[in-house]
Amino acid sequence: MLNSTAPVFVFFITLLITRHEAISPLKLGGAMLGLIGVVLIVGAEALGGIGYQIAGALAALTGALLYACAAI
Repeated sequence: MLNSTAPVFVFFITLLITRHEAISPLKLGGAMLGLIGVVLIVGAEALGGIGYQIAGALAALTGALLYACAAI
C-alpha cells in the first residue's frame, strides 16, 4: 500500500524541486486525495504497532520516494 504513494511523491518533487509543471488547485487536490486515500486504507491501527514495523514501513516509503525520483 505504501508503494502507491510514488505518484504523489512525483507531484511534490516536481512541485518543490524541478518546477516543470504549473500547479493547479485540481492537481493539488488530487495529490491530497491520494494521500488521504492511502491513510484511510492503511488506517490508524497501523500507528498502534509503529515500533514493530517501522523499518519495513520506512523501507517501503523510501522505495516509493526513490521510484518517484527515477520517474522524474
